[in-house]
Formats: sequence, structure tokens, C-alpha cells
Amino acid sequence: IPARPARMVRLGDEVIVSLARVAADWTSTAEAELVGLSIEDEEIAWRHTLTGLKSCGRPTLSPDGSRFAVACSGAMNTDGEIDALDQSALVLFDAKKRPLREVARYTAEDIAGEPIQGRVAFASEELVLLSTHTAYGGSTHNRWLAYDLEQGTTTELLEAPPDDQGEGRGLVFTSTTCFPGCSDVCLMADGANAVLQRVRIDDDGSLELLEPIQVETKVGMPPRGIGLR
Repeated sequence: IPARPARMVRLGDEVIVSLARVAADWTSTAEAELVGLSIEDEEIAWRHTLTGLKSCGRPTLSPDGSRFAVACSGAMNTDGEIDALDQSALVLFDAKKRPLREVARYTAEDIAGEPIQGRVAFASEELVLLSTHTAYGGSTHNRWLAYDLEQGTTTELLEAPPDDQGEGRGLVFTSTTCFPGCSDVCLMADGANAVLQRVRIDDDGSLELLEPIQVETKVGMPPRGIGLR
């Protein structure tokens, strides 16, 4: 099964790469892996298997840099559905320890009751934002969620509307970007409503949805991703 590097993040003198590990004919998916690459030596320093989890996204650093999170959606079939809910989870790692050490695992069942996408953003040290994984033409719709790591509680921020036939639109709530320490507002690319959604995280941890931003008015293409440079 090919490695299929998916996303990466720099952490000190290493680059941590997430390997999706999907077969060349896309008929099977192996357990996901993380690989640490030495920037100085340009060699693999370590490998870590995310036991039981598949199709994992980019490692995301916590605001203080002591931990990083990886979200996994699970293997997807040709209909865009996730094969098994137990393959989907959010995992926290100690960013400083080697060999790599998993410090917490939160199942998709506990977070959302359904698979989550392989994207996660830290809104604060104990609050992360993520979206659910739903199939195109399915009976469920993307939801934008806030999950409290300390309390183990989920707050639903938004749910995508169905299409004209009342069916699911698939993955329309995509990447979320937060700016802890710089701004108290997080942004999410909403392809269903063709806007950037916004939520404010107050000092007491409360969440307030703000008026969305329309970023394109001529062609009508919805935003599909957002990042920080």
C-alpha cells in the first residue's frame, strides 16, 4: 500500500507528515501513519502507526506548542461513506516526547455520533473546532462543531442545508482556521452557503456566531479552503 503523504507541519527541527496509505486502485486503506523527517539530515527519524484509525489529516499544534492533534475520518468507500465509525477519531500527542506518545483519544462516536473530517483547529488550549464527514446524496449533513477536550462536551455551531432534492451536499464545511493569541475569531470555509463562517470564542469559553463574510460575488464559486500565512 503506497504511503500517500497527505499533509505536514513543521515542529522544531522536524517535519511531521501524515500518511494516508490508500491502495493504488483505491479499493483498500491501511492504518494511517505519522512520519518524522529530520530537516537537517533529510531522513526519516521515526514512524508511528495510528492503530485502528484511517485517513488522517494534518497534525495541528496547540497554541502553546506542547501538544498536537490529528483528526481521522476513516476509510471512505466509492459512495463517499465511511466504512466504519470506529476508524474515525481525534488523537492528541505530546509534541515534545520521542518516541511519539499518544496522550488522549476521543472517538468520533463520542464527539459527533458520526465520522469527523480529517481537519481540526485549536480555538484555545482546550477547545477545538472540526466538521463531520457526510456523503454526497446521503441523509445527513455536514455539521460544524466545537469540542471541549477537558470537559468532553460538544457544541454544534452550524448544520449545512440539504440540496434541492433534500439530500446531503457532501463535504461542504471544509477547513477551519483559528488565530489563538492573535484573534478570538475562527473562520470556516462554507461551500454550502458560499461564505466564510465566523465564530467568536470569548474569554469565558462561550461561543458566539458572527455574521458570515461573502468573499466572492462575480463567479459564484464557494470558498473551499482557508489558511494562515
